[in-house]
Amino acid sequence: MGNCYYSSAISIYCSSNDSEINHGDVEKDLLINNNITSLYDEEYGTYVVSGYVTNTGENDYYNVVVSYSLYDENNNIIGEATDYLSRLKDSETWSFAAEYYGIDAQKVARIEFDEITAVEDEFWD
Repeated sequence: MGNCYYSSAISIYCSSNDSEINHGDVEKDLLINNNITSLYDEEYGTYVVSGYVTNTGENDYYNVVVSYSLYDENNNIIGEATDYLSRLKDSETWSFAAEYYGIDAQKVARIEFDEITAVEDEFWD
């Protein structure tokens, strides 16, 4: 296991000891900074995982999705927090806020990075 970060008594597991995480083949240029925060938003009844994704490549990426699995204190999966960005330009940094809407959002005890996905071609043109 890599670095483990804590925010409001929530364990956040990352898969790298580096200051940034690089995930996937297509997304080799997309780096997630390890300074991830998470919290339960009582006003809206949601659980939010926030951080930054930087495109270190020379190409734009489209349909960028970042997702985290959410677990309760017994390591049972509660759900998934996700965020979406239609386009991440080269050298640009995206401040994401992956959200989970569920009646059990207040029971989150641990989060774990799932994946980041994107495509290099804008296929709706």
